[in-house]
Amino acid sequence: MKRMLWTGVVGLLVTLVGCGGGGGGATPRETFNRLKNALTDKKFEDVWDLISTESQKYFEDQAADIAKKAEQVERESESQSRIALENQARMMEIPIEKMKQLDGPALVAGLYRMAAKDDKDVWGTISRTKFSRDEVAPDGKTAKVFVELDGIVQEDSPIPMVREGDQWKLDALADLGKGK
Repeated sequence: MKRMLWTGVVGLLVTLVGCGGGGGGATPRETFNRLKNALTDKKFEDVWDLISTESQKYFEDQAADIAKKAEQVERESESQSRIALENQARMMEIPIEKMKQLDGPALVAGLYRMAAKDDKDVWGTISRTKFSRDEVAPDGKTAKVFVELDGIVQEDSPIPMVREGDQWKLDALADLGKGK
């Protein structure tokens, strides 16, 4: 569960938002620290600039699918689809009217808001994590960040990252088997 939250994949909907943040870091450690700060401070909009371009495209596509469905069920006042959409919008703290214009950044932020409501303990856990080490692949294109929680390195759940130009970004698709 911790890894899914770190990587932005919240199993239920697989959709994420955000606008600010200034991009990834020059090192995997710097990107991890920015991600941790955004999540700890619940500034979920800042996550968008920390995820890879490939991940952003995936979430833009997911948001477009949701927006299209929202448009289709708009006229269905009491259908199961309409009720499900309204529940999703409420949990993501996105007005139902805005679901028709949903974009990737809004989706990402909404998923994190939903996760924050669903599992309040995980946010305390995230705030207690510390960078332990990174393992950069020999080709320099991917890395795994290992974190320490309460003095124990979490060996089984590294945070996947990819290099884009001179910045390291979160590979939010790794848990879906779609990442690099």
